Amino acid sequence: MLTVQISKTDLAILNYERFHQSKPILQKRMLALYLKGLNYSHLEIALIADIGRNSVTRYIHAYNQGGIEQVLQLNYQGRESELAGHKDWLVKSLVDHPVRYLKEAAHRIAKATGIVKSTSQVRNLLRDWGFRPLKSGHLPGKALPEEQQEFLSNTLMPLLERSKKGACKVYFVDAAHFVMGAFMTVFWCLERVFVKTGAGRFRFNVLGAIEAVSHELVTVCNQTYINSNSVVALMGKLKKKSQGLPIYMVLDNARYQRNKRVKKSAALLGIELVFLPAYSPHLNLIERLWKYIRKELLNGKYFENKIEFSNQITRFLKSLKTKKHREKLKTLITFNFQTFEMHQT
Repeated sequence: MLTVQISKTDLAILNYERFHQSKPILQKRMLALYLKGLNYSHLEIALIADIGRNSVTRYIHAYNQGGIEQVLQLNYQGRESELAGHKDWLVKSLVDHPVRYLKEAAHRIAKATGIVKSTSQVRNLLRDWGFRPLKSGHLPGKALPEEQQEFLSNTLMPLLERSKKGACKVYFVDAAHFVMGAFMTVFWCLERVFVKTGAGRFRFNVLGAIEAVSHELVTVCNQTYINSNSVVALMGKLKKKSQGLPIYMVLDNARYQRNKRVKKSAALLGIELVFLPAYSPHLNLIERLWKYIRKELLNGKYFENKIEFSNQITRFLKSLKTKKHREKLKTLITFNFQTFEMHQT
């Protein structure tokens, strides 16, 4: 009599893979083995999975020989898809006008070619053609890509070239408001992971300025609000570190940064304010730092209280000077900027 011993670990993997394999035949194989691990008979498995009893036997033999990897092997060449002749223009259509759902793609294919495909067939076809589900980026609706490109070419890049030569200091300025709570993340796991989260809306505010070349970070932190007083305090710190070089602050158009008091203080300190075009966070290098901090420190973490939360952020900001972070920031804080001439919908 054919026997099989399926471990608890493999049973959990089979339970996951029976839903997530891209090919229906592999889903059936995973289901058959999963049911066998639950002590179903061959006849019951064949009826539930809609396969022959001989197929159940083959899958068990394969599992005994090489485990789940052996069962997942496909040792036959499939037929060429009847949509192969339509590939070029279908790919162009899907690139120019992306779809959100497989049903939408199947409907478009059927309407254009008369060939009806199930959603699972469409999924396999799109993957064979190199498509994959990706989270969309966002471009503010009021942004002006032409104005952003002109600013990048005529103002920002020339300034950065001067800073690389040591002729000036260019600081990218922005505020981050870290709210104590659950920063969701992705885990590789067999079951969904739940992360504890704190109550309330405690905020730890950081107004930061990162130097474009050295990546030196200067900050003003508080637990209340970032306002013009915070900006003036930050400018005072930057002036002390300037070593006599001209200082340029690249910042957005927030009201607490673009007002008479800030402009007057900047003029007295000899600091040039360079305001970004509207809706241009992708041109502010410090935005990458805030994202890095959330990823490295906050995502998937729980903090007992606001003191621990604040202290952890403060310590992390200071630790950015260490070699570990300097190497990562070197590849992150580069002068490569996103532009939006293409891939808009």
